[in-house]
Amino acid sequence: RGAHQPHNAIVAVRLLESAAECGVPMPHEAIERGLASAEWPARLPSALAALGCLFVVYLFVRQRYGLWEGLWSTLILATSLEFYVYSRLVILDMTLTFFTTVAFFAFYSAVETDNARTRRRHCLLLYLALACATLLKGLTGVMLPGVVALFYLALSNPCRFVGRMDLGLGALL
Repeated sequence: RGAHQPHNAIVAVRLLESAAECGVPMPHEAIERGLASAEWPARLPSALAALGCLFVVYLFVRQRYGLWEGLWSTLILATSLEFYVYSRLVILDMTLTFFTTVAFFAFYSAVETDNARTRRRHCLLLYLALACATLLKGLTGVMLPGVVALFYLALSNPCRFVGRMDLGLGALL
């Protein structure tokens, strides 16, 4: 759809033709079918990440405030113009948003629980989400949630939680 798409298609076709020259069978009909149907598979990760964000927001808000608040929060997010646009683009931003959202909610849930087992599960989820976000966008994936978490801890009682965060587990991931 964008001006860069013809260039990307040319690069992909040349790459496939080079593979065919190296002995990899590559029928031209298959290349044509692939180019014709390339739009929705490329957009699928962003769309699934957007659905995941909506689901995580619903679960988080419903658990803390109730059913209707969860539904309204999800509806408000789903009808946000920027959220809708990014859910349709073929870029990693919506996937990063999903993992960042999971990390934020896991962090908050870990901070607020007094149950050690539940806290450990939330910390594990937090670290997994941060690891995935880091794989997607590099240092940005851990810095944004990290700065927010540090700011939150600075405003609250950091000693209450930092010692119980399973930092060794986080470092392994």
